[in-house]
Amino acid sequence: RLTPPSVASELTAEQFAEKIKLWKERTSTSPSGVHLGHYKALYALHNEKKDTDEYDKLESQRNSIIGARLYLINYAVRHGYSYHRWQTIVNTMIEKEPGNHKIHRLRVIHLYEVDYNLLLCVKWRQTVHHAAKEKLLNPAQNGGRPGHNAPDVVFVEELEYEICRATRTSLGKFDNEATSCYD
Repeated sequence: RLTPPSVASELTAEQFAEKIKLWKERTSTSPSGVHLGHYKALYALHNEKKDTDEYDKLESQRNSIIGARLYLINYAVRHGYSYHRWQTIVNTMIEKEPGNHKIHRLRVIHLYEVDYNLLLCVKWRQTVHHAAKEKLLNPAQNGGRPGHNAPDVVFVEELEYEICRATRTSLGKFDNEATSCYD
């Protein structure tokens, strides 16, 4: 079998815009201080009327800033460059249960720079969708896969148990502990 085509490494203006517009502004990002709101403002509505010089000037400035941000991200991807601000990641731990300080009951949150996080998010999603489309994932893999969700796994497991019980068939089962695989 031939190797399937891979996912394009560079980010397009449409992917950039789609992710920024859908991203909730309350999301914590950017240890450097360049908040997600700076990016969301690039797509905010303004009061200028279409077909006016002010509108054209504002849209030209907006497109220039978007183009510059996109160029910087794609430059890093194209040349394998890592900006210094991308190398600073803040790790925070939040209690899942107030007052319970046990290590396995803490949620770990990693705060990345907004543009780096955006790049990882868009490309990871594309890669998983591509792998699913090309049938490169194990059929039992469900996490983050298009068309699959956590309740499906539980339902299939319950069906297995019920079939074994009804047919009086022995069952040996091994599950890896994955309670915090996304934490």
